[in-house]
Amino acid sequence: ADVEFDRVEKETSVEFHYENGPFTLVPAGDNKINLVWLDDHEVLQKVANMPAADFAQELGKKSHHLFGHAKPLTKAFVFPLSNLAVPVVGKDGAFLIGEAAHAFPPIGAQGLNLGLRDVEDYVAAIDGLVPGFSATDARNASKKYDDLRQGDLKRTGGFVDGLFRSLITEMLPAQGVRLGGVWALKSLSPLRKFAFQFGMGR
Repeated sequence: ADVEFDRVEKETSVEFHYENGPFTLVPAGDNKINLVWLDDHEVLQKVANMPAADFAQELGKKSHHLFGHAKPLTKAFVFPLSNLAVPVVGKDGAFLIGEAAHAFPPIGAQGLNLGLRDVEDYVAAIDGLVPGFSATDARNASKKYDDLRQGDLKRTGGFVDGLFRSLITEMLPAQGVRLGGVWALKSLSPLRKFAFQFGMGR
């Protein structure tokens, strides 16, 4: 859903972690945010069908009333989490970029970053092609693109998949590891810096 608050953190996503997943407020200009809320399907379906005033009250509670009054701007929609990864993203002159190559649950905010790096490697792969290039040139460029992308796709895909599984598992050790990881990111500056660099593909 799109929501407007009395105030927001400018250019900063705010994420609250709950037992069944994060409740994330993504800035969308002015005091508007895009809401990403992971929870049990039944919980989300119930909230999505609430009258606007009740929905606003629930948003205030989940965000600890840190941003003032919440005003829903759109209807809330519930989407089942899904994951998509293809083994080859460049072949025979074809290039798969963005969500044609990968689609992640909105955890860790890696979908957009990964898509931008797809474009960066696509540009590098076709650099040097001139009008009238041959089919062999196209095949070579798509192979180069696939070679450039494989390490990043596997690394980032594995990270997001592991994070996703830690959210939905009922095993206490996995939940403990996740909670410990969140605490460590909050408390240890070098680890937090490494996480940011990882998220940016560096």
